[in-house]
Amino acid sequence: MDLPIIIALIAVLVLMALPILSRRLHGHVNYINPLDLKKRLDAKEEIVVFDLRSASDFKRAHIAGAINIRPRQLADRIEENPGADDDLGENKPIVLVCQSDLESIRTVKVFDRHGRSDVMVMKGGMFRWKRDRLPVSREA
Repeated sequence: MDLPIIIALIAVLVLMALPILSRRLHGHVNYINPLDLKKRLDAKEEIVVFDLRSASDFKRAHIAGAINIRPRQLADRIEENPGADDDLGENKPIVLVCQSDLESIRTVKVFDRHGRSDVMVMKGGMFRWKRDRLPVSREA
């Protein structure tokens, strides 16, 4: 095999391993798969969905009812008012959604530091939601 092909294969393998390594580095995370989240939302369960992606990605396609907020903004709000959870889903399960799930995994740790154990990460993020052909909303 040619050296460029070998290098390309190694790069692909490393990229494929990144999500697995990230999950292991960040310890235990509560996951919810997209279909289970859709079922719970369809059943009108009170779940707060935070979409951590950029505003432009959010506008293109998001889960209906999701709140668009960047991870840093969410962390700042939690850090500034750790006891004031009224607009951060107090007494309601929270689901974090990003493009894949890596950013959500990092963000869930902010909630952990403040005693919120009812925070889940949507496994596979919006990539998986779309792959599973679940409905998206395009309104801002």
